[in-house]
Amino acid sequence: MAQAANEPEGPLQADNGRRYHAFREGAYLVPNDDEEQDRMDLGHHIYRLVLGGDLFLAPLGDKVKRVLDLGTGTGIWAMDFAEYTFPHPPAYHI
Repeated sequence: MAQAANEPEGPLQADNGRRYHAFREGAYLVPNDDEEQDRMDLGHHIYRLVLGGDLFLAPLGDKVKRVLDLGTGTGIWAMDFAEYTFPHPPAYHI
């Protein structure tokens, strides 16, 4: 059976009604359920409000050739950045 794109891979465990990833138990302390993803997305929107709608503070110039995003969480920053830049730089997903 195919797994939904938003469902985590690997063993899972539940604690107090929240879903946690059980691989290397304790390495990632926060849940990985929908509620946590919503919290992470809310944090992204708050940062954008604080930054006046900007996605970054670095001076990128007119042409963006490469972008490396590490620890993107839900991927919302990368999706917003892709909409911000045109033409799009190549994307490599790891």
